[in-house]
Amino acid sequence: MDLITQYVFKTSLMAQIILTTLLILSIISWAIILEKTFLFHRIKRQSKRFLNLFHHCNSVQDITENRDILALSPYFRLFENINEEMDRPEKMNAANSGLLADNIVAAETENKVNTIMERTMTEEIARLDQHMVFLATTVSVSPFLGLFGTVWGIMYAFMGMGMKGSADITTVGPGIAEALITTLVGLAVAIPALFAHNIFIGSLRRIDRDLNLFSVDLPQQIISKK
Repeated sequence: MDLITQYVFKTSLMAQIILTTLLILSIISWAIILEKTFLFHRIKRQSKRFLNLFHHCNSVQDITENRDILALSPYFRLFENINEEMDRPEKMNAANSGLLADNIVAAETENKVNTIMERTMTEEIARLDQHMVFLATTVSVSPFLGLFGTVWGIMYAFMGMGMKGSADITTVGPGIAEALITTLVGLAVAIPALFAHNIFIGSLRRIDRDLNLFSVDLPQQIISKK
């Protein structure tokens, strides 16, 4: 490892630029991977807690009182936004004037509630999808940067052969080693980002699907718990 590190500093300027770029991509990618890993873990834990509470409690207030420990859950955010819409004063006044709550929701707020549900789900997925483009870019760009370094290293080796008029190992060795190093680093950056990106995308799709299923009869369930 020390030998490789020493040789990296002896590579051409172009190879050092490529390796520096790959190092920056790797650092940012790993920061995103770690942040997303902890975030999805906390969301999974809080969502499980919220769904258990939602299906077993008899009062909306029991849920809202636990906001601090449920705030990251997209299910709780969806519930909270719909509950706030259905608690607006004009709806309560209409209910107190003798109209059935079910009819009020159906006649006056159904479209708005549906709009809020769609917007909330879109916002939640967008929030969780943040920085995923960078991971996808890293997956796409890193191998090509490594390939560019490979081509540059081989070209560098052939140029050395042409200038010295010989093909011994001391002539072609530095260029070939430079080509292999950039290829290796490019793959080392791209592979973890690819695995993480696919895992996170799978989690996002699962959350999106479950949110849509959860939202189907959410307004009616909220009404039954008021």
